Amino acid sequence: ARKSDVDKMLKEGFTVGEAGKPGKDGTDGKVEVIGKDGSAVVIKGADGSIGLKGKDGKDGIGINGKDGGSITIHGTNGADGQ
Repeated sequence: ARKSDVDKMLKEGFTVGEAGKPGKDGTDGKVEVIGKDGSAVVIKGADGSIGLKGKDGKDGIGINGKDGGSITIHGTNGADGQ
């Protein structure tokens, strides 16, 4: 894509994926941002998940809050989210 097209999409917003219609399946969208050190954030439309990877592709750290605080995510029955 041309830089001007990307700039316009970022300014105006865009949709990834498509809802299904009668007789036509939709498509699952996915947005992935990868850092040069292997860290990444992935948003998957298929299941609504947001994935985090840390440096060198290792499991991501927690979601950092204001002033260095953090948010802990727990899964089923209080187990750490995995």
